[in-house]
Amino acid sequence: LTLLQRALGDNTPQTRQKPTAYTERLLFQMLIENKRLSRALAFKHTVESQQRTLDIPSYGSLVQHYARHHQFGSAMMTLKECMYIHNGHPSEHFLKDLRVLGRREKRPVQDEIAKMIGEDPVRWLKHGETFLKREKSKKGRDYVQFAQNRML
Repeated sequence: LTLLQRALGDNTPQTRQKPTAYTERLLFQMLIENKRLSRALAFKHTVESQQRTLDIPSYGSLVQHYARHHQFGSAMMTLKECMYIHNGHPSEHFLKDLRVLGRREKRPVQDEIAKMIGEDPVRWLKHGETFLKREKSKKGRDYVQFAQNRML
C-alpha cells in the first residue's frame, strides 16, 4: 500500500516495507492499463533513481502499450532499453502487437524487428493457412480418397 501511495503522490507515513520487483511490476502495469502513462514513467524514474530496475514484464507491458497506440519509435526505444539492461527481450505475448505494427509498416521495419528479437513464431502458421492444403477442410479433401470411402 505504501508503494501505491507513493506513486500516486500520497505522502502519509506508513509502515516501512521494501518493495519487491513483483509489487513494482503490479503497480507499473496498473498505471499503464489505467492510461496514466506519465505517472508510470515518473514511477519508472523513481525506481531507477533508487538504483533498482524494472523487470522484463514491466518493460514488455510498456512496449505493448506503445505498440497498441501505434507509437513504433517509442516501442522500439523501450525494447532496446530492455535488451540493454536485461540482455533479453520480453515474451511474445508483449511483442505480438509490435510485430503486427511492423507488418503494417514497410519491409525494412519488419527486418529490424526480426534482427532484434528473432523471427515471428506464428509466421509459419500464417504461411500454412494460406498456401498448404489441409485434409480437414472441404478444399483440402478435393482429391483425397479415404480408405473407408473406397468401395470397389
